[in-house]
Amino acid sequence: MVLTLVPLYSLQLGASVAMVGLLSASVSFFPLLFAVRTGSLVDRFGARKVLIVASLILAASPVFVILWPSIPALFALQIGIGIANLLAVVAGQAYTASLGSGLKRESNFGWYTTFVSAGQVIGPLVAGVVADQYGFLAGFLAAGLLTLFAIASSLWLRESESDRATVREAGRPHELQRALALLRLAGVQFAMIVTFIVAFAQGTFTAFFPVVLEGAGFTVTVIGGLLSLRAAISMVLRPMVPRITRMLGNKRSALKLMLLLIVATCVVTALNLSLLSAIGVVIVMGVWWGLSPPLSIVMMVDGAADNQRGFALGVRLTANRFAQFAGPLAMGVVADGLSLRAGFLAAGAFVAIFFAYLTARDRVSEAAVP
Repeated sequence: MVLTLVPLYSLQLGASVAMVGLLSASVSFFPLLFAVRTGSLVDRFGARKVLIVASLILAASPVFVILWPSIPALFALQIGIGIANLLAVVAGQAYTASLGSGLKRESNFGWYTTFVSAGQVIGPLVAGVVADQYGFLAGFLAAGLLTLFAIASSLWLRESESDRATVREAGRPHELQRALALLRLAGVQFAMIVTFIVAFAQGTFTAFFPVVLEGAGFTVTVIGGLLSLRAAISMVLRPMVPRITRMLGNKRSALKLMLLLIVATCVVTALNLSLLSAIGVVIVMGVWWGLSPPLSIVMMVDGAADNQRGFALGVRLTANRFAQFAGPLAMGVVADGLSLRAGFLAAGAFVAIFFAYLTARDRVSEAAVP
């Protein structure tokens, strides 16, 4: 809900395109700095305690905008949401990773991300309807009230035996050395690169796709509906992650295909969008947005020891948040200097370069195998 409301409400308050990019980037600033440390905290204290704290911050954050409707209040909201999301994501993923291994873990992450998508289906649609009917501040109030369910859920959660074992054995120092050792693994390197590229695209589309749709004349309700459709496609596909991976050969092949789909959505978004073409974009967006995260998460977790799951996910989230911080900023600068169309074309070219690099790298590796 908040990710839909912030860019549109900021435009109503008179924000420039560059300011919209800065606002969207601010949600990732503190997660960028503290993602690795958060992973260590989850390993040390367990997922349940961290999720309770995340839920409380999430519920309190919309209060800033409700009491003080302004651009600075939107920044405060974004910072609070970013911190809460960081805690919830690392803790939720570490807990999910503790519930199985191999294909079971892949399936678990498919279901975990399915429920993430369910929230992303409902959120933009509710935000759009409430904002159109009662105003943006009512939308922020509804977002804050809905997070009461997150507080109740985190209190109800029970930690698994394997998660307790992780907590007892964690808390090792020298995080930089641990991160460098983790990044030497080929599978982890691939997962980190794809994580960065996908998060860059996600940050760019989160910040500016609603702006493009608003410029094309769509109402907030229609914009929310399109964003919900994107999330619905992701939600439908995520339980099928293991089957889709087998169909495409392996996780590496599947992830490279997702990068090509990102390029396609960037190029089409740069055109003059009609309702039909916008629907096509969000459907394709739903595919790469839905399949990329669970696949890269599993690749990352498989490369880490059982007592370092939270740490590995924190390292991954650092790349994720850096990309989501840099993407909207870079896009805002290009769009402010040239146009949104040029910005999306530049983003597509950026992703295409990384796709070419990963493809060439895989061919070199295959050629080196006797």
